[in-house]
Amino acid sequence: MTSLATDIKNLIIARLETSSPQEILRIGGAIAANEQIELAGVAATTSRPDGAAASARFINLLANGKQWLDPQDGECVAVFDTKTKLTWTRGVLEGRRNWKDSLAAAAKVRLFGKDDWRAPTLEERLSINDYTKHSPALDTEHFAKDSGWEWTSTLDAGSPSVFAWFVALGYGDSFRYHQSPAYYVRAVRAGQPLALSF
Repeated sequence: MTSLATDIKNLIIARLETSSPQEILRIGGAIAANEQIELAGVAATTSRPDGAAASARFINLLANGKQWLDPQDGECVAVFDTKTKLTWTRGVLEGRRNWKDSLAAAAKVRLFGKDDWRAPTLEERLSINDYTKHSPALDTEHFAKDSGWEWTSTLDAGSPSVFAWFVALGYGDSFRYHQSPAYYVRAVRAGQPLALSF
């Protein structure tokens, strides 16, 4: 039985044999971008142009999936968490929505050519809180500061048809409340953003 890595390697080789030179360059660039993210994730620290050491846990990403190191690179749109292997939108999605519409909005996010974005569970959303900070209780070197209360996909066990859980960004605490108020939502997906698009 072949491993997943062998299957992927064989798929890439087969694709390269029938690809144009431009497509081969695009595939090579995608592989290089993904390797850059993997290397950054295992490094103890990531060097930055200003000489400072960035946290090894979070890796800021550009829209093309490459690591964001400098504002001149472009806009940081997502954050990869090397601890949980989750990739987050850097900020909340634009606009406030009720719980049901927030889940739908998160599922419509398309970054890195991926369509598996979703609203986080309560446990996932709490995992990025930084309780040494407040307003927001997030590491703003990686996550955008502007936000508010954020819906999660977790329903309240006692009344799942009426209540759901959200995270209050100020101090990072969580509450259950009626699903009708308009709050923000932040999208998440499992795994690293692979720039391979065959």
